[in-house]
Amino acid sequence: MGFSWQLGNVLYILASSLLFVGFIWIFSVISLLPRTKFSGDWGTIWGTLARTNAGNQYDVPFTVFAYIVGVFSPVEAASISFLLEWACVSWMGLVVYLFNYITKKMTGILVASFFVFLDVMIYNSWTPKAYLFSPVTLAQLKVLSGNNLSYGVSLKYAVVFFAVTITFFIVICLVQGTKKVKKWKLKNE
Repeated sequence: MGFSWQLGNVLYILASSLLFVGFIWIFSVISLLPRTKFSGDWGTIWGTLARTNAGNQYDVPFTVFAYIVGVFSPVEAASISFLLEWACVSWMGLVVYLFNYITKKMTGILVASFFVFLDVMIYNSWTPKAYLFSPVTLAQLKVLSGNNLSYGVSLKYAVVFFAVTITFFIVICLVQGTKKVKKWKLKNE
């Protein structure tokens, strides 16, 4: 397996992650079409749910965050959320592939599972500073505000985190593929 093979695997992970998140988004939108009216702003209901306790009073089964409604337009929030989710799924896919490839065992699934459960562990009992290296947490717009800003968790940090770590994983994958080719050439000469 050489450089081209590794590059193909990396591109496959990125493309399949994009398709996966895209399908989830498309089917979510399709399922809401009969009950939704699209507009350029959040509307009065979303604003009320975000800024008051009306959701609790009327047993609304979800929370609308004032930060998201106050900072982003609906299109911005959807676009940024989509890109963060794609980055998170790509990150997880690259972690699984990289650890499986290097160890020749299924350790990638264990490492990725740790990062999936890290978000829950931090939320329930661990330090919020750990949000800085939790990809599942960094893919959520609601977390990139409030008290978490004091720990350095922000949209800018999330973008930098995903860009740097995904690039790092890609480079490691490509370097590993190049090493295999060099070892194979030396062995067969």
